Amino acid sequence: MRVMILGKATPETEAGVMPSLQMWTAMEKFQEELVTAGIAIVGEGLMPSSTGVRVRCSGTDRIVTEGPFEVTRELICGYSIWQVQSMEEAIAWAGTHGVRTIDIQLDTGENAFTRFDADRAGKIRAACD
Repeated sequence: MRVMILGKATPETEAGVMPSLQMWTAMEKFQEELVTAGIAIVGEGLMPSSTGVRVRCSGTDRIVTEGPFEVTRELICGYSIWQVQSMEEAIAWAGTHGVRTIDIQLDTGENAFTRFDADRAGKIRAACD
C-alpha cells in the first residue's frame, strides 16, 4: 500500500525560514532510515506559496490566482510517498521521526485508479516512470 505524508505549512515555512541545523540533521537521518528500510519512494520540500499559483478550471476557462496564499490546513510545505504493508506500519514509522511536532496526513491511493479503469491506470503509471 502506498501512503502520502503531507507536511503542513506554517508561517515560518511560508516565510522561507529553513529549519535549524539540528532539526535538518534529524530530518535527514529519518529520511535515510526510511530509504534504507525500503519505505520511502519519494519526498520533496516545497517552496513557499508566494512562488506558486492556483488554477481553477471551469469548462475551457482557467482562472489563475498567484500566491502567496493564507496559511490554512490545506497548505503544505512538503510531501513523501511511502510503500508500507499497512496503515498501522505507516503510523508506526510516522511516530518514530522525533524531529518536531508536525501535522501529517496518511492517505492511501491504492484504489484510486482502479475505480475508473485499471488498464488505463497502468499505462499512465508506466508512462510516468
